[in-house]
Amino acid sequence: MRCHCHDREVIPLFVSKITHGIQGEGPTAGHPCIFLVLGGDKSRNMKIMDIVKKIKELSKHNCFRIVVTGDEPLEYQQELIAVLIKKELEGFKTEIETCGLIMPDIVLRNLVAQWNITIRPGSQWGVNAPDSVMFFSTQSNVNFKLELESKKDIKKMIEIIETIDIQHDQIYLMPKANSLTDLILKSKDVESLCKKHDLIYGSKHQIILGGCYGKKAKD
Repeated sequence: MRCHCHDREVIPLFVSKITHGIQGEGPTAGHPCIFLVLGGDKSRNMKIMDIVKKIKELSKHNCFRIVVTGDEPLEYQQELIAVLIKKELEGFKTEIETCGLIMPDIVLRNLVAQWNITIRPGSQWGVNAPDSVMFFSTQSNVNFKLELESKKDIKKMIEIIETIDIQHDQIYLMPKANSLTDLILKSKDVESLCKKHDLIYGSKHQIILGGCYGKKAKD
C-alpha cells in the first residue's frame, strides 16, 4: 500500500467511470448501486471532492450502495478512505471487489460494509497465502466468488476452501464467462457442482443485462 502525505483533499484517484447500474455478482446481485470503477486504459485523475459530488449526484435515484471495482481497489486504500470518510456519504453502504491478497487498512475496514473476493484457479489463495487471506477468511462480511473456467477447476477450488476453512454460506460458485453464450454453456456444469458440493450458484447479471456497467441510468 502506498503512503500519502497530510492533506487527503489533494489526493487524486485514477477513475475509469462512476455510473449507476445493477450489481452483477454475489449476495447483492440484482441490487441497484453506484459503481466506482478504478484504473484501466481510460482512467483519469479525479479529485476526491469531484468523486464525492458525482456519487451524490447519482444517489438522486435513491441508491445508496457504492461498489468499488476495476483495478485492484486495495492498491488505492488511502484514496478510498479519503472518499468514504466524507460526511456527504454518511448512510451509504460500500462494497469492495478485490482479489483479497492485500491487507486492508483498519480505517478502511470500518468504512466497508461488504467485501467481495474473486478467487480464480492459479490464484495465491491456499497454501503459503499472504496474511490478508487468513484475515478475510475469518470475517463475517466477506463473500467469496469462485470462478470456474471448466469443471476440472473444482478440485483446486475445493482444496482452497478446505485449506482456508471458508464457510459454505459465504461461497458463490460461478462460471468464468465474458459473453452470454459462454455463460449459458458453462452454467449447467456449475449448477451440478453447486449441488454436489453444497455451494451457492452465482450468476453474472451484468452479462445477462448486456453490460450494465456502461449504461447510463434513466431519470
